[in-house]
Amino acid sequence: MDWLTGLIGAVTNTFAGYYNSKAQQAQYNAQAAQDEANATRAAIETTFAEEQMRKKGRQDIANLTASIAENGLVGAAFDKLVEQSIENAYFDAFNVRNQGLSEFYNYKNSAAENRFQARSSARMRRGAVSMGIAKAGALALAGAAKYNQQKLADDTLGKIKSGAEVEKNNLFAGGIDWGKVK
Repeated sequence: MDWLTGLIGAVTNTFAGYYNSKAQQAQYNAQAAQDEANATRAAIETTFAEEQMRKKGRQDIANLTASIAENGLVGAAFDKLVEQSIENAYFDAFNVRNQGLSEFYNYKNSAAENRFQARSSARMRRGAVSMGIAKAGALALAGAAKYNQQKLADDTLGKIKSGAEVEKNNLFAGGIDWGKVK
């Protein structure tokens, strides 16, 4: 009966592994979908934040220009201050974009990793199911072989009767007359 217990265990483990793997794959797919949504959100927020930074930069440049003009500063010094302010506004907007793109691509990479893990989980599930079926089949064959062995032994013992005559000059008996089996 050990083979039967092993067979039941193999089938149970196969089903448990299958469903656990299915749940794990679903979890990875859900996380990938969440990462994709976060990447989309990061892209939208980055676009909005960059535009806000550019708008703020334009306002700052306009305020600086008005302030400098009120003080009567004109010429090369005026041009240099405005040019520097424009560069600063551009770099601020560029930094916002880079930070947002970095967040976007981090989410995209995480989503790709989760999708890969989901596919790997599916491949491992197929392999585990195949191995479980093979193990269950091997245990069933072992059980059948043990049953047939036992049946053959029972049939053989059933044919031997007390007082049965053993053949004289039996090749396996070494040619010795053993008489009757008792």
